Amino acid sequence: MHKGMGESSKAEAAVGAQLVKVTALAEDNPAPRFTYDWSCYGPTDEDRPILEALVEQFNHQEAIRKREASGLVRRAVASVKAALLRLQIESFPRPVLRWVDQTTNLVTTQGKNDLLDKYFAGATYTAAWYLGLVSSVSFSAYNVADTAAQINGSNGWKEAGPTNAPNYSAGTRPSIGWSGAAAGSKASSSAVSFTFSAGGTVKGGFIVSTNTKDGTTGILYSASNFTGGDKVVANTDVVNVSVTVSQT
Repeated sequence: MHKGMGESSKAEAAVGAQLVKVTALAEDNPAPRFTYDWSCYGPTDEDRPILEALVEQFNHQEAIRKREASGLVRRAVASVKAALLRLQIESFPRPVLRWVDQTTNLVTTQGKNDLLDKYFAGATYTAAWYLGLVSSVSFSAYNVADTAAQINGSNGWKEAGPTNAPNYSAGTRPSIGWSGAAAGSKASSSAVSFTFSAGGTVKGGFIVSTNTKDGTTGILYSASNFTGGDKVVANTDVVNVSVTVSQT
């Protein structure tokens, strides 16, 4: 009897040791995760009102150009004025670095499931991933169960864009282009850029498979907050983001 108990204890101990190894293995091999390197550039406080005025004039001339479908003369004049204003904006004094940050993400269950389905059971697959921004409006928390369908809805955060400040000038979420993988990592081929058309506070970013701002279709792969706290951006600020996904 005592011998049996001893064997049982040894078996339990062996199982326990194996569970520890499995847990450690899982911790050492997480789902591929994203690291975001952020940098924000903007004009000096003295230059900002001048740049904002130029941008406002440019947007006005662009609106005239697009609206005057039959007014060829007005459209031509607006096009010339817009081109001149664009040159002024592009030649504006070099912006200053306002802040930098680096974040790592929470990988959602939806993202993990999509990764497994596409990689191990997919037939043909073309990747298309986009970077969105998280607003400070009504923020509470991220959850591993968050999905794209819940953006601006029942999850604990909202997208920065046309509905929740701050908004950026692009009409869609910017796409992420990728370089080739090496040493278990894959980096964006160039920085993803946001030029803000309105000020506000950003909490962080997320990766999703559809480009519609405030859209709720597709796959939400990951989301994260800034490690250094909320970041304030102003009209005409530019935020550049380099993204790295790794499995190490």
